[in-house]
Amino acid sequence: MVTETENIVDTGHHIVKMILAAGIISLSTVLVIKTPDTVCLPGFEAYSLPGLCLFHQIFGLDCPFCGLTRSFVALGHLDLARAWEFNKAGILLYLWVAGQIPYRALALIKRKNLGGGEKRRFFRGASGLLLGAALMGGWIHKICQRILT
Repeated sequence: MVTETENIVDTGHHIVKMILAAGIISLSTVLVIKTPDTVCLPGFEAYSLPGLCLFHQIFGLDCPFCGLTRSFVALGHLDLARAWEFNKAGILLYLWVAGQIPYRALALIKRKNLGGGEKRRFFRGASGLLLGAALMGGWIHKICQRILT
């Protein structure tokens, strides 16, 4: 039996994740790609958002996450080809984030977690492995391209 406290915590969990996903998708449609390496707010093209990748700053190499912001922004503007160039896993991750909005809304409407415990754990693990493999695969592809050119 689910207690009232557990229900409130679960509801808050879904609300937070849905708001975060909606915020990410909204920002991807608002931000603009200024240059192949920078993103900015519209109307403030003189100011770019800072690069945050410590791995890139230290080693001068892209990490598996490099290009995700630009990939999401390109997808927010329906530019699939450019999104693919920035990060191969960007499209898959964008769809996963966007999918959180209806999933969390449905969970809130039903007032419970969707799916059984075992199924949910399997799906969470499988989706994490898939997203991780996509990030690593894209990163390896990018490194191989740089080596071969």
